[in-house]
Amino acid sequence: MSHNSEDSLKLISKIKVKTFAYKSDPEKIKRVGFIADELQEVAPFAVVGDRDAVDKDGNPVYQHIKYAALVPDIIATLQWCIKKIEDLELEFNSSPSSY
Repeated sequence: MSHNSEDSLKLISKIKVKTFAYKSDPEKIKRVGFIADELQEVAPFAVVGDRDAVDKDGNPVYQHIKYAALVPDIIATLQWCIKKIEDLELEFNSSPSSY
């Protein structure tokens, strides 16, 4: 089965990377990652749980992200970028010098 790298590029381009601290972290350590609610809109396959979910006692049930689910699209995007760079380098190196 073939994969369209441009589909992965479009997906990865829509993902917003954020800097945040967990509300429950007393030290408020800054982290880099994704907000599950935002990621779920773009890549629902990578998020488990529902926004604002609570258990039977009313306690929050937090969403979590399956980062591994994004790896194939990240690699396909990287491969697409590498190919693009190689093509541009070839084009640049094979064109007559303007000096």
